[in-house]
Formats: sequence, C-alpha cells, structure tokens
Amino acid sequence: MIGKVSLLRGDPGQGKTTFALAMAAMISKGAVPPNGGCALEKGKVLYISAEDNLGDTIKPRLESMEAEMAMIDSICEIGGTGFTFTDPWLEIYIYIYTAVTAKASYYGPFASICW
Repeated sequence: MIGKVSLLRGDPGQGKTTFALAMAAMISKGAVPPNGGCALEKGKVLYISAEDNLGDTIKPRLESMEAEMAMIDSICEIGGTGFTFTDPWLEIYIYIYTAVTAKASYYGPFASICW
C-alpha cells in the first residue's frame, strides 16, 4: 500500500519478493494493477534487500516485469557485505530518500535485515 507501512510475511517460496517487485514495477511506470482500477501514481521506488543480489536476481526480475529501471533505486549490499537496520547511516538514508524522492520503499527479507 503506497504511503503506508506493510509487512509481507510467509514461508520461503510463497511469492513475497515477487509481489514486492511487481508493486515496484507498477509504481515505476504508473501501471494499472492486474485487478483493474486506476493506474498507480508513477514514482520512484527504493528497494532494499539483505538477501537477494541486485545483478543476478532483482534487476532481471524487474526487467522481466517491464519496470522503468530509472525509477528504481536499490541497496542490496554495502561494499560486498550485508547490513542491518541497526546501521545508523541506513536509517538516515531511508528517511531522507523517502521524504524527498520515493513513492514506495521495500525492505526485505525483514528477518535477514533485523537479526
């Protein structure tokens, strides 16, 4: 949901990342959701993942969904290493980015980032 905090929870392989990437792709191009209705407002998306690699997982999936890649920014690893939500720079970056730029942000998988 745009402008709200939502949590996608489920067992591995249930489609959480696919759903989040589909939402990111739709927002990036202002697309109409598959169930119809009004087109989503086009906007920038910040995608943060502590588990999936940008080059071999996230980007190819977004491209296959015809996302407007210039509208999607991501943080997937920092200097080849993981990160946690306790990293002070991450909270500041997310706050500034979301306040100034993004329509939606996705952080996942939540358990990988928090623990």
